Amino acid sequence: GNLESIADAVGVVGRILRANPPKNSEDFAVSLLMGKYTIEVAEVAKRSVREQLKEGLERQVSSLKRTTTKEKNGEAGAEDMVALSEIYDKCGGDIAVIAEKYALDIETLR
Repeated sequence: GNLESIADAVGVVGRILRANPPKNSEDFAVSLLMGKYTIEVAEVAKRSVREQLKEGLERQVSSLKRTTTKEKNGEAGAEDMVALSEIYDKCGGDIAVIAEKYALDIETLR
C-alpha cells in the first residue's frame, strides 16, 4: 500500500518507513512491533528546538542593523584625560580612595 497512508494510520514518521520499507505485510508487522519505525521522542524534541532556534535567529538577523565599530589603540584620548583628572581631583589625589570608589585594583593604579 501507500507508505504515507500506512505511516499516518499507525502513527510513525513517514521518512523512517520510506527509508526501511517492509518486504511484505508480515515484515511490516514485525518491524513495527520491534520499534523499527519509531524514533526517540527526545531526538524529535531536540530537532524541533534546533529548527525553532534556527528560524528565530534567521528572523533576528534580518532585523539587525549594520554598525561601525570604533577601534581603540589603548591610549587615552583628550576626553578620557579630562574625566580621569576630575576623578583624581574629587578623590583628593588619593589612589586608595579612587580604587575603593571605582572598584579598581590599587596595585594596577600605582
